[in-house]
Amino acid sequence: MPFTGVTRRGYRRRGLREVEGTCVRATTVRTTISRATTGRVRTSPATPGVSCALAARPGLVIVLAFAALATMMACSIAVAATGGGQDGAGGTGAVAAADPAGTTGLVAQAAVSHDVRPGYGVTRIGWLSDYHAPLRGTAMDTPVYYLESGKPGPTAVIVGGTHANEIAGIIAATMIVERAQVTAGRVIVVPHVNNSGASYPDTLHPEIGWVRIDTASGPRFFRYGDRRTNPAHQGPDPEKYVHYPSGQQFEAPEARNLDRVYPGRPDGTPTEQLAYSVLQLISRENASIAIDLHESGVTSRLANMLVANPKNLDLAVMAALDLEAQGIIMNIEPSASDFPGLSHREWGDRTGAASYLIETPNPGQESGVEKPDVVNDPVNPLAKRVGTQLATIEAIFSAHGAAYGERPEWTGVPTYAELVKDGVGAYLR
Repeated sequence: MPFTGVTRRGYRRRGLREVEGTCVRATTVRTTISRATTGRVRTSPATPGVSCALAARPGLVIVLAFAALATMMACSIAVAATGGGQDGAGGTGAVAAADPAGTTGLVAQAAVSHDVRPGYGVTRIGWLSDYHAPLRGTAMDTPVYYLESGKPGPTAVIVGGTHANEIAGIIAATMIVERAQVTAGRVIVVPHVNNSGASYPDTLHPEIGWVRIDTASGPRFFRYGDRRTNPAHQGPDPEKYVHYPSGQQFEAPEARNLDRVYPGRPDGTPTEQLAYSVLQLISRENASIAIDLHESGVTSRLANMLVANPKNLDLAVMAALDLEAQGIIMNIEPSASDFPGLSHREWGDRTGAASYLIETPNPGQESGVEKPDVVNDPVNPLAKRVGTQLATIEAIFSAHGAAYGERPEWTGVPTYAELVKDGVGAYLR
């Protein structure tokens, strides 16, 4: 795509760096940047499903795993009964043989299974433990889905479920796995990156437990977990969490918050090892773009926010301007230099990837709300939030295409307008 704006270096010369450390609306820097002319993918929602996708029966979670080995694909299904809450054991997902726990702090235990139904765009499935072997056979391991075009182009890594109660990011990542077909470059998706956090109820609203979404194949159920690693998988919290390697101190439970422990370490706590494996994935796959999908409270300053590492802040502004043209308002914030451990900061600083974090407003993140409806909230319904997440990813891809002349290209991903009109269930298998 032709780049019609000023050069990336030109953004910085024209004062964009002056907004670092503050939260700014894209419109406040409209005179700083000329919008690039970019296209937007709009495709039919009628992408066929995989032949092994079974209709979910009420009261059950149908968990499908789709494996691609050369030209042969096989499906396996794990079924777990649903209830009013979630069991602490975390399900019975199929995992590879466990390594001995040794001194890593990791305990051999099956990882939680989820209802993810890969579409034709998925070329292979791996595990996060492929990037750090001690995770294998533990509750910290989780599937990694590869959507590879076989054609030149950049690699994007998209991560959902850093906090297992931030359901819009999880559904957006799941929808990419189920619907997207990549036609240039690669997209690597981890829908449930902190699988341990999905294994026990949200401490803020434990009554939610599961999220039901009605689809053409029947009702589907998604775990609504907690924002931190299950303490049963890591052990007691320390008196104070000391971040490695900065030495900065945080409240004790933050030791189990994946988005506070980057870059992690290979011999650290289970959560630190999880962070280490994610950073290894981004680095070893030579990702050009890395996106972490989150949600915040509806009254939080982070609601509808695109956070970017300072090195790619200019591209975030381009993306926000693109979104504003669609009627989607996303504020912009650069990664804070004095707050270590955050994904967008550490990913961007320690790898070649342009790193971002997307926040949408989840009513379930509000402590003062009784029985929040995280699917059908009248102001912030799940369809609107998932649409915002996917539209922001597309806008980021378009900004990279404008700046560098190449981007991951895909079809099959529903637009914001389609999701708001038709609902999430229309685009899940």
